[in-house]
Amino acid sequence: MRNKVIGVIFLAYIFVFSFGYFIVKDRDFSELENRTLSGIPKVTVKSLVNGEFSDMVETYLEDQLPGKDLFVKINTEGRLMLGQTYMNGVYFGENNRMFREYVDCTTQLEKNISYINEFTAANPEFDCTFMLAPNACYIYGEDLPCYVAAMDQSMGMDKAEMQISSDIRFVDCREALLGAKAQLAEKDEADTLYYKTDHHWTMDGAYVCYVELCKALGIEANDISTYTIWQDENEFYGTVFSDAPSFHVSEDYIKIFINPNGVYEVTYADTGKTYDTMYQTDNLEKKDKYTVYLDGNHSNTIIKSNADNDKKLLIVKDSYAHCLVPLLADHYSEIHMVDLRYFHHSISDLAYRENIQDVLFIHNLEFLSTDNNFLWLQ
Repeated sequence: MRNKVIGVIFLAYIFVFSFGYFIVKDRDFSELENRTLSGIPKVTVKSLVNGEFSDMVETYLEDQLPGKDLFVKINTEGRLMLGQTYMNGVYFGENNRMFREYVDCTTQLEKNISYINEFTAANPEFDCTFMLAPNACYIYGEDLPCYVAAMDQSMGMDKAEMQISSDIRFVDCREALLGAKAQLAEKDEADTLYYKTDHHWTMDGAYVCYVELCKALGIEANDISTYTIWQDENEFYGTVFSDAPSFHVSEDYIKIFINPNGVYEVTYADTGKTYDTMYQTDNLEKKDKYTVYLDGNHSNTIIKSNADNDKKLLIVKDSYAHCLVPLLADHYSEIHMVDLRYFHHSISDLAYRENIQDVLFIHNLEFLSTDNNFLWLQ
């Protein structure tokens, strides 16, 4: 009798999910996983012969499984209950903080620094500054599982500082962030510098490093009281959460710092669209709410402001720059911000054409250690 019951349950399970594929509409995108999903594969003679078709069908069935988002979360919770704290490249730490795994890729780190050094040497007329940001695993290392010694980024940060050319102004944010964290701890707000579910720093963290950058550049930073600070009421679950979705992780919230006296014109060169704001608030309705800052990744973004000067700045960046540049825009009449993942043209030609002499690199250590697009600086 017991075997019959199990058999009936199994058949019912197969029937329900098989039928589900026909009644549930296929999704193009998973908000939970923040990625594009596979559609129904097309049959070709080549794919049948080489076995690719069966692989595509398997991927399609996995991506379009009815109720998949729920099962992904259940799977994560089950593994957490068994004591696992590492899943799919993510560590679950104390204080509901999630960490993306950091791997010290020394070879790529050295290559990328050499590309930056070579760019500076080939263009001695440029005044170059390099700001390197640590990741959350450095600032909140005490929240990591006790066995994760390899996540300490000290060696990578020190190595980058030693190898960067003396002709480049190096801005190290570590002490400023740790100092701000200690001060915030007195107000029970020490965890506000980086998101818990995303790999970026928050605008609070970016502001701390903006002040350090201004010191290095000889600029008077805007006091925090300059800004109207607005927080979105919608919960934010970021990129790290997408890699290991869970039921019990604490939500994040997006903050925006607005200078009421600032006037801006922002143009995204790859789309040709121009706006009067650096914040695309429509993106707060999306899963990736971090794209509210300068609309996420674009190849080339031009920001003009009402700064009382004619200074221009060229920024080579990763996405950590997106919530810092809105603060920096008040100090330059024009900023050109390029992302080497998408901008595959001569950086120096762009600077010459736009009559720019100040160049700023803004990168986080994880990106600098892994990205292979710095060769486009050549």
